[in-house]
Amino acid sequence: MPDTYHPNVLLLATALTGSDIQVSRISRKAAEQLRQTARKHGVMTLFHWCAQEGNVHGLTEADRDALNTTTRAQVIHDLLLNADTNKTLDLLASADIPALLLKGTPVAFRYYKDTYLRTRCDTDLFIRTEDIQATAEVLSTNGYQISGLGQRTNASKQFCAIRSTSRGLGATFDIHWRLSNRVLFNHILRFEECWTARQPLPELGSNAYTLSPAQLLLHACIHRIAHGRNTERNRLLWLYDIDRITGSFSEEAFDQFLQLALEKQVGTLCRDALVMSQYYFRTTYPEHYLAGLSRNHRREPTARLIRAAKLRWVLADLMALKTAREKLAFAGELLFPPRLAEQNRMLPRMRSWTAHLRSKIGWR
Repeated sequence: MPDTYHPNVLLLATALTGSDIQVSRISRKAAEQLRQTARKHGVMTLFHWCAQEGNVHGLTEADRDALNTTTRAQVIHDLLLNADTNKTLDLLASADIPALLLKGTPVAFRYYKDTYLRTRCDTDLFIRTEDIQATAEVLSTNGYQISGLGQRTNASKQFCAIRSTSRGLGATFDIHWRLSNRVLFNHILRFEECWTARQPLPELGSNAYTLSPAQLLLHACIHRIAHGRNTERNRLLWLYDIDRITGSFSEEAFDQFLQLALEKQVGTLCRDALVMSQYYFRTTYPEHYLAGLSRNHRREPTARLIRAAKLRWVLADLMALKTAREKLAFAGELLFPPRLAEQNRMLPRMRSWTAHLRSKIGWR
């Protein structure tokens, strides 16, 4: 992110460590700008919690009211999301569809003082590829709106399900059949191995399961790079997740994660995530641990892409596809996103053009 070393980002990170910070009184807009940065980095409710704990100084009553308003909205959304997540998992279990919770939801329940403190706009679920259609049918039958299922799956490995209520509130579920949309990552943790190592999350019901701690940390390290193709790599929320997860790790757990990261050939990428978490939040790790993660950096495909621009990640995704057909389809999805094409009534023309091109070069 372009504001990685901005004073407001560093000030927020300091507050999240529990240290005292002073909001500048020189400019009347200082607190507002700090709130805007907190919102951008996904840590508004955490910032409010720090203020309530007494380690944020210089806020006015108007500042505190603004933070209170944001937190109240997040608490309501959090309660709704948790209730609907429980219901959704029960629906899938009743249809014999195994599902795993990913990203923010399991991290919120396992590693935060209260789940509302971990801002979430949706719930991410991981399913088997063979269960895609069955999952969509179960959810659609029970009132969920399904979108993104009909698009080609070279650039996207997920679809969306939204459950709306009579009051206009709704819960959004991103249903993944690969761990990531990035080609270099989408086979890195297969559903079967994650299901075998699954951990229960009883706070969300008897059908709630998530990844093992080592897998959850690996996914957190990958997601900060994969989301937006490296455009939000140092978002404070995602680095704070890493700080929270590793804060509960024993030396044995660190060793398990080290082995997993090296086995999956993302050790250098994981090291970078941990280093940035350490930079912002003073996270500590066992001696020589970081050096161990970069042991095989010359053999890891993603090592040279850690600080690459978005375009280079697009090219890396393209080149990682095996066949010319996949590459052409992937490029087509990037140039003409299916949802945008449908909105502009371009999809029939695109399909006609693609069919014509494929007939010219002999593809069926």
